[in-house]
Amino acid sequence: MTLKVLHLRSSAGFYGAERVIVTLMKRLPEDGIETTLACIENYISGDKSLLEHAITANLNVVEVPCKSRMDFNTIKSLITHCKENQIDVIHSHDYKSHFYAAIVAKLAHCRQVATLHGKTFGGLKNRIYECVENLLLRPASHITVVSEQLYSALSKTSLKNKLSQIANGVDDHSFNPKVEGFGKEYWGFQPSNFVFGIIARLSEEKGHQVLLEAFAKVVEQYDQARLLLVGDGPLHDELLEQARALEIFDKVNFAGSQTGVERILNDMDCYVSPSHTEGMPMSILEAMAAALPIVATDVGAVGHLLRDDYGKLVEAGNVDAFAVQMQSILDEQEMIQVLGTKCRKRVEQDYSASIQSHKFAKVYRSIL
Repeated sequence: MTLKVLHLRSSAGFYGAERVIVTLMKRLPEDGIETTLACIENYISGDKSLLEHAITANLNVVEVPCKSRMDFNTIKSLITHCKENQIDVIHSHDYKSHFYAAIVAKLAHCRQVATLHGKTFGGLKNRIYECVENLLLRPASHITVVSEQLYSALSKTSLKNKLSQIANGVDDHSFNPKVEGFGKEYWGFQPSNFVFGIIARLSEEKGHQVLLEAFAKVVEQYDQARLLLVGDGPLHDELLEQARALEIFDKVNFAGSQTGVERILNDMDCYVSPSHTEGMPMSILEAMAAALPIVATDVGAVGHLLRDDYGKLVEAGNVDAFAVQMQSILDEQEMIQVLGTKCRKRVEQDYSASIQSHKFAKVYRSIL
């Protein structure tokens, strides 16, 4: 029996959660699930990155109009789509889409699955958002989270009886060490340079400030080290100034938003993730699939992914420890291939997109 699932996302760019959605939707048809992606219009920034990537991936996609924080026309459009297309399940992926999905699922007589992809970093405002989000999740038929930490937090609430943990899955066909990169010269580096890299939004929770400080310590001993920062965000100008102040600006490439992530990873020698908070970061899974050694902070599900010496784990916010682990990668370059091969095998065995798809298909059928 083929089920029809409408994925719903209000997006401000194409980051980890968006890559998770696109990757999952590409695999779900193999499990008898017909999918459509509904992108809620971003009335503030006008960003259409998710819409464009979904079209490029040949997914069924619609843009839902939204002209304000709460737009009744958005609700009407979604109800019409669900009824006309006989949607069985509406799968919401963020705070705003949880709100709309709860209303639409009731009025269009379908079920709702909600996924929490991670947490934002600290602050009273974000804690209030989390409390409100928990209220919005109550009507959902089922809730999935990507990490043990999120599962543990929600299992202490009234949502515990409809909660499950499903790890993110990576397209291990597209992300693999055999994919040809753009070449280090493309980024302004020399072939002999050792390139540390990160692909993430330039925002507070991603910890780029810590990374720049740690990298400044690394280049004191390893002049051939370079840093590739892929992504854009609100901290862009601040991080540029920090790099200048640390006198490492000529060794860092602020590459901005880029496409071809699977190729970019193969221009790196080591992936770094200094985040203060995470769910299950797609970027680390993709780096593992690309057989890269990884230095990362032990937050969210990262410790679970890199346990048993699959990578170098560091306490969040610890600049000195992060620098030491980056230096250890440079000191032990003969181990790079060993670490990378282990990471690749772990993805194939436990974190492929096919495994994730099987689990979600089971959830959809269980609530019907």
